[in-house]
Amino acid sequence: MQYPDDEIVVIGITGAQIRQAFERSISLFPQPNTSMLQISGFEVVFDPNAEPSKRIKRISAGGSALDEGKTYNVAMPSSLGRGGLGYFKIWDKTKIVSTVAGTTVEKALAGKKLVQTSARWVAER
Repeated sequence: MQYPDDEIVVIGITGAQIRQAFERSISLFPQPNTSMLQISGFEVVFDPNAEPSKRIKRISAGGSALDEGKTYNVAMPSSLGRGGLGYFKIWDKTKIVSTVAGTTVEKALAGKKLVQTSARWVAER
């Protein structure tokens, strides 16, 4: 975690913006990338060899196909919610709908056990 002291915020963004964010997230794949999103509740299938902005093949949110016209509430560190790491091209602080006051990322994760899950980012060719 880059900023474990960040409070957690919730932003309201469309499925289309989520798709844009995931495209940005894998833009440098397989190179290390500090703006690679660490996700939960989503599964993203992508083709790393496809042309930029067309790498994402499928996205599911909570087990259902992402609806690009629907607004989703997504929790994240406040620096990211304000558009940090270049995500300002997709959203900014005006999209913040709530703050989990006094809860930092570090506090939210403290004491949580590692749970093995299926891959959230799946590269397919």
